[in-house]
Amino acid sequence: MTRSEPVSRQVSGQAATPARQQEPTDRPAAPRPPEQRGEHFLESLERGLLVLRSFDARHPRRTLTEVAEATGLNRATARRILLTLSDLGYVSQSGRDFSLAPRVLDFGFSYLANLGVTAAEPYMRELSRQVGESVLLAVLDGHDVRYVARANAPRTLHLNIPIGERSPAHVTSAGRMLLAQLPPAELDHYLATAELRQYTDWTVTDQTVLRAQLAEAARRGWAHSVSELDVGMEGVAVPLPGLGFDGTPTALSAVFPVMRFDFAELEEKVVAPLREQAEHIAQTAARHV
Repeated sequence: MTRSEPVSRQVSGQAATPARQQEPTDRPAAPRPPEQRGEHFLESLERGLLVLRSFDARHPRRTLTEVAEATGLNRATARRILLTLSDLGYVSQSGRDFSLAPRVLDFGFSYLANLGVTAAEPYMRELSRQVGESVLLAVLDGHDVRYVARANAPRTLHLNIPIGERSPAHVTSAGRMLLAQLPPAELDHYLATAELRQYTDWTVTDQTVLRAQLAEAARRGWAHSVSELDVGMEGVAVPLPGLGFDGTPTALSAVFPVMRFDFAELEEKVVAPLREQAEHIAQTAARHV
């Protein structure tokens, strides 16, 4: 077996809980390592972003001490950054606790608007209705994929993947489709720097095997993954022409329980609807750029 999609693997509902080749770009998707940063680099801005990123789903609230420990900053620096972010409206304070304020959503919504997610949503809902399963739109973010839109399966129980969720690229169908579109030098860099971590007994961690699977995905125009991140889950993904003003490469995927479709049925029952709606999304998004 090979394997599928997402990471917070929860099922929502009544019974809650279960190719196109891109030209190389001047700026990589992943952050540049310190030795590659230019003289323009502002460490103060980096520290401010570290503080913002220290808040997440598991740590929606943090004290000053917790922020300092999470970021590696000293307390005095962390305090000044937190109070500055509070003055700017990006952080709220309640007693000793700090948390993100609604204003931080401006960054995410600006990105999604540029990407053309709104144009994709009606076609994703139709695609979910066609295949009867959850549908996801993803972009490559460093060594991970990040889900930027979703349409839940039209049934009571469905996989719940929050917008903004990350999954390792090497174990998801969307991630493999995006990796398969990378220019050779960028794929080499990914394989040289990414940790091909094993999540299940079926996770592919061998670079040679993964390269072969990516080459096959590029050849046939769709990627497949089975039980590599979550046992019992399967995913199929197709590429979307770059969306937004910067032509961001994206992948459209469907996620479903293993054995929902025979492998021989995937082309007709999953891949074909994915390609059809991907074309509609690309055409609609192009009119809105």
